[in-house]
Amino acid sequence: MSDDTLANWNVPHDVRLDLEALCLEYLYRVDHEHFDQVPELFTSDGTFETPWSKMEGERELVEGWKARGERKIKVRHFLGNVRLSMSEADRAQGCIGFTLYQHDAMDGGTPEPKLVAEHLDVYERGPDQQWRFKSRRVVPVFAAESFGISR
Repeated sequence: MSDDTLANWNVPHDVRLDLEALCLEYLYRVDHEHFDQVPELFTSDGTFETPWSKMEGERELVEGWKARGERKIKVRHFLGNVRLSMSEADRAQGCIGFTLYQHDAMDGGTPEPKLVAEHLDVYERGPDQQWRFKSRRVVPVFAAESFGISR
C-alpha cells in the first residue's frame, strides 16, 4: 500500500467488520477446501496474484481455484496485523499479515511453517452492498526454502 493510505486508516466500524469477515471467510474456504466457493468472494473482474501465478476475471478465478483443489496438500492460515483504509465510500484497501502452515499430504501429518506474507487487497462494495475482493496479492515477507519461492 502506498503511504497516502496512512491518512485514511479510520475505517467505519461496520465497514471494518464486513472487511474482516470477508478476509476470514476467504481463509476458511481455502483452509477447509471449499475452493469452488472462493471465486464468489471476488468481483467479476477481480484478480488474485501470487509470486507464482495470476488469475484475472471470473473464468480464470474459477479455473484456478478448481486446479488448487486438485493439489493434495493441507494448509492453515493464521491472520494478524490487519490494516485497513478507505479511499472512497465503496472502495477500501487492506494489508493483512498471515502465516501459512502446510503439510504435503491430506493425512494431517506434521505441519511446517512455510510462509509469512501479506495480502495486499483492494475491496469493492457492489450494488448488493456486499464487499468483495477487487484484487488480492500475496507478498511474501519470509518463505521456507522448501516452499519453492525465492525472495
